[in-house]
Amino acid sequence: MKFAGYVGCQTNRPFGIVGESFENPMYLDKMIETVGAEATKYDQKGTCCGGALAFSEPEKSQKQIRDIVDEELESVWSGKKDAKTALDDAVKRGNEQLRK
Repeated sequence: MKFAGYVGCQTNRPFGIVGESFENPMYLDKMIETVGAEATKYDQKGTCCGGALAFSEPEKSQKQIRDIVDEELESVWSGKKDAKTALDDAVKRGNEQLRK
């Protein structure tokens, strides 16, 4: 099985753990590997999901999904994908984010 160690929330960041990085925490990756699973690379593992701001400041909380939509639309503007494929891919990628 593959898992991504997501440590987006500031409260979950490692403080005072020898060999750990605040910007690229590895402790969840190590835990995943310890139980025999594969820790996959996840570029946004240190990015705030915005859950605490979902209602008070939605423009900040929706950054990850907005980034996916922006990337897919860029593929349309550059001619790499047609609009339907890009929007289908955006939905698929968004759903993958929600299931992680």
